[in-house]
Amino acid sequence: MFKSHRYGDLRQWVLSGGLLLSCAAGLFAQQQPGTRVNPPQYQTNPGQAPPQQQNQPAFSVPALTPGEAAELDRILGAWEAQSSQIQNVSCVFTVWEDVPAYNKKIERTGRMLYESPDRGAYEVQFEKVSNPETGKDEWQSKKTLDHWACDGEAVYRVLHHEETVMVHPLPENLKGESIRNGPLPFLFVAKARDLKQRYFLRPIRPEERAKGQVWLEVYPRYQQDAANFSRAEVILTEGQWLILGLKMYPPGGNTTITHVFTEYKINENGGFIDSLKKAWGGNPYAPHPRGYSKKVQPPAEAAMAERPEEEKAAPKPTMPFNLFRKR
Repeated sequence: MFKSHRYGDLRQWVLSGGLLLSCAAGLFAQQQPGTRVNPPQYQTNPGQAPPQQQNQPAFSVPALTPGEAAELDRILGAWEAQSSQIQNVSCVFTVWEDVPAYNKKIERTGRMLYESPDRGAYEVQFEKVSNPETGKDEWQSKKTLDHWACDGEAVYRVLHHEETVMVHPLPENLKGESIRNGPLPFLFVAKARDLKQRYFLRPIRPEERAKGQVWLEVYPRYQQDAANFSRAEVILTEGQWLILGLKMYPPGGNTTITHVFTEYKINENGGFIDSLKKAWGGNPYAPHPRGYSKKVQPPAEAAMAERPEEEKAAPKPTMPFNLFRKR
């Protein structure tokens, strides 16, 4: 059974390059039309056909050794069984965006929460910037930082720099448990079958792996996801099966975005929503800061109906926008 749990700071692991964390989800901006993601260099398994989906396969299925396949099934089975017990969870995160081409590393912190089956919020609160007067790094709040939420009926994106809340009503096929098909499909609740249908997964054992950690390498199976990331890695805690962190590699570049999650609180009893409202300054799942305007976008189905036929046939993202997309 889950209990409230706190994890130590993994910051040094990430900065030293030892911690390769990630999750394969829509965490980057859409790739420009016409570009293509290189597949992982694995031999294909002729006896294994990709599942039928509307999207075309990004590349062929990598073959796992019998040992890897058994280990993957064990991991995903345990992860699904344990995560199915989650009713609510909140945590703190730190995210690093590493851009070697510009010798730039951006560090931000924020908070995230989820309540089964389809409510959640993600807010980046502070960014570390250099104070030219003191020459020291300081945490500052910036109006351009990401803030999104979902109340099960719509996705809300808070644009603080415009003092506007964008409201994207969810189509019926993404309500309820189907929310896991959105931009963070297995951050909170893992379904083994869904993960294997949507992604190539492989257990890995790098030298940096610490005791009690489980590492998975992830590649997109379909072009819809391949437009958002080319490779990802995820680290879980053996036993509680919580995500310690995730690292994403966008297509066509060497930029990386790494999240580290700490201070987990799981299945808090009594007053969970009341405490969140107090901490977040209102309903965290449907944010509407005082004085902000609200703009409701047309539902996805209606927007698609207005598009030309050739656009309707093209694969489309499952959510109105990509969370954590590269700025």
